[in-house]
Amino acid sequence: MDTTGKILTAVSVGSAKDVDIAVDAAQKAYKTNWGLHMPGSKRGEMLNRLADLVEKHKDELAALEALDAGKPFFTAQHVDIANTISTLRYYAGWADKIHGKTIETSETKLAYTRHEPFGVVMPIRAASPDLENCPRTCYRKYRGIEGNEPSENTPLSALKLAGFLNEAGFPPGVLNIVNGLGPVVGEAMAYHPLIRKISFTGSTVIGRRIQEASAKSNLKAVTLELGGKNPNIIFEDANLDQAVKWACIGQVCTAGSRIFVQEGIHDAFIEAFTAAAQEIQGVIGDPFSASTMHGPQVSKTQLDRILGYINGAKAEGAIVAAGGQAQSGDGYFIQPTIFTGCKPNMKIVQEEVFGPVAAVIKFKTEEEVIEMANDSLYGLASGVFTENSSRAIRVAHALETGMTWINSYNNSEHPVPFGGFKQSGVGTELGEYALNTYTQVKAKNTNFVIPVDKDNRENQTWLLLPDTGPGAWARAAVITQLGPKEDLVLDTAHPVPSPATLQPGQCLIKISYAGVCHSDLSVKNDDWGFPLPLPIVGGHEGIGTVVAVGAHTFDSPVQVGDRVGLKWIARSCLKCEFCRKGLEACCSVNGTWADYVVGWTDYVQSIPESLDSAAATPILCAGVTVYKALKQSKASIGEWIAIPGAGGGLGHLAVQYAKAMGLRIIAIDTGESKRSLCIDQLGAEKWIDFMESKDIINDVKEASGGLGPHAAVISVGNAKPFNQALSYLRAAGTLVAVGVPAGAAMLNVPIGVLVPKCLNIIGSSTGNRQDAAEALDIAAQGKVKCHYEVREWAEINE
Repeated sequence: MDTTGKILTAVSVGSAKDVDIAVDAAQKAYKTNWGLHMPGSKRGEMLNRLADLVEKHKDELAALEALDAGKPFFTAQHVDIANTISTLRYYAGWADKIHGKTIETSETKLAYTRHEPFGVVMPIRAASPDLENCPRTCYRKYRGIEGNEPSENTPLSALKLAGFLNEAGFPPGVLNIVNGLGPVVGEAMAYHPLIRKISFTGSTVIGRRIQEASAKSNLKAVTLELGGKNPNIIFEDANLDQAVKWACIGQVCTAGSRIFVQEGIHDAFIEAFTAAAQEIQGVIGDPFSASTMHGPQVSKTQLDRILGYINGAKAEGAIVAAGGQAQSGDGYFIQPTIFTGCKPNMKIVQEEVFGPVAAVIKFKTEEEVIEMANDSLYGLASGVFTENSSRAIRVAHALETGMTWINSYNNSEHPVPFGGFKQSGVGTELGEYALNTYTQVKAKNTNFVIPVDKDNRENQTWLLLPDTGPGAWARAAVITQLGPKEDLVLDTAHPVPSPATLQPGQCLIKISYAGVCHSDLSVKNDDWGFPLPLPIVGGHEGIGTVVAVGAHTFDSPVQVGDRVGLKWIARSCLKCEFCRKGLEACCSVNGTWADYVVGWTDYVQSIPESLDSAAATPILCAGVTVYKALKQSKASIGEWIAIPGAGGGLGHLAVQYAKAMGLRIIAIDTGESKRSLCIDQLGAEKWIDFMESKDIINDVKEASGGLGPHAAVISVGNAKPFNQALSYLRAAGTLVAVGVPAGAAMLNVPIGVLVPKCLNIIGSSTGNRQDAAEALDIAAQGKVKCHYEVREWAEINE
């Protein structure tokens, strides 16, 4: 239908099924012959060929814009078509110049970033003329894949442009056009699980609904180009002729329809502006006439909406200086309308009209006009007219808008970013900045050398280092029988899960390092009585690289190539009773002593860049365990904590984490080497050698000022220190038991001591994901260093 209400042609109305077909075609193209599968130089060549075709058919395209949008043919040809061509050529030049960065970290690591496409991206257009939006659609294709829903009111030029794609050499599926109504096609796009990003141009109300749909579906990235009620500020020292010339009102989101004029030139501006509007009124008419300067509104609905605002402004007391009614003739014409005497709270000042209507507001001072200009829900564009360059820059900086023109208006260039603040939108179009909006940054970390600390082996956590490549079969250390005399079976033909068998939300990880500690020994020896479904792969934590993600996994926090850590909670089934109750450590699934392990994308742990994999592996086991125990002790900064076994594997980490948490530490162990480690290297304040002490309970109390420590974290393998702690803790103290003594070890505490002293006794095994993130972050800051040794996989039974 044209802008007179006459039927031009019939365009098929799409459905949700059509959206599915378009998305499937786009997804197929993205995975086979576009994006990262086609060099940027080739994509640039295609965009240039498309620009050539647009230029060749510019008269035809301008005619389509005039027919279905009502834009004057001359304007469409010399502005919209010209902008389309230049924008296509601009982004053709960018197609092979999308670069990441190499980031300096250390001599043992290569860290770099790359900009990757989202995949299927969907622009949705409301009532705007569609051709000038099409080059933005095309630059998004420089790496990603597009679907497109043009406005149901103005689809013709977009459809014509799409017909040029085959001739320009674009593969099938790269751009897919779906015509339709917003509540049907637009909503299907907004909720579609395979669309990874949406770009919407239209009203703020619909923009909110699209964001809501994104949140309720797959958390799509959303770019919104919404409404505007844009201030145009004209100071007394402005060039009046230029200010009148650039005053912009009309059916465009950036229209400067709130015109603030300083009182000294207010009347002169109104006189000149009114004369200009009346001149335009004389050349309203047929969009194909060479003399036409002002075309019709896009539809009867829009005409009635604008007249409603005009009548409302009259009712609120605004004065009509020009226009104020519909223009007779064949079409939906509105006379260029100017209101004076406007107040900031009038609807005509606060709400977007999207038509040829301007509200003029008089002001006195710079401070006053900045306050009035920013008093809006919108923040798209603004203008400042003044001959004072300092004032121009000062006011432009103070305005809460995404774009500001000084001594001109609405004359944007395609290399300059386009986007608004507040409820005018989210994200940026045009210029280099738009490329960041339509790509996502991936960080890559590659370790070349892993240092091994071979000192102080008595205090080391032992590590396992697999080194095989991917294949159908790989290695695993399997527990087939329980008991202290039973060795693990070193299986060199253990099946590797196929990526095709991964469930949604699962990922396959190539293990680089897996920890081996006393907990693993206790499980294998059946000291804890866990009901293991033998045979089972041993190990409970490790670090590796994601090599596959399950199909239909949406918004995965990790991608193929990312370095991640696994612990009990990261490899659990998440379905059994233990997992449902938050006791994932008790879930019996295959562990990490294998070349390849299946985990859950939402539960694996990202590893800080500054922490190498070997050093991070024991943090996920011993580090998280003691850090969680210290948190459970509820000891505050400056309070005393006793750590028996402070020179051991868990203990030396507990000392460092306690130091990082601001606690005062009483280290309990034996031997000069451990005293030196705890006091001279790790930062403990007091040392007690339990072999030399005659009365350890009294010695611990004296070390903490006589009352005893506020808490004790015990990670040793015999029961005596646990019972001693109940005697030396001060009133309301907390014992956190981490170590598990062998045999039938018991706590022997008289109830007559436990109750009057209000002691707290807590058993702690391992931390949760948040504890792991915090423990890794502290280690990454250099506040904790684990003593460890790297050993080969084949040595695990040793």
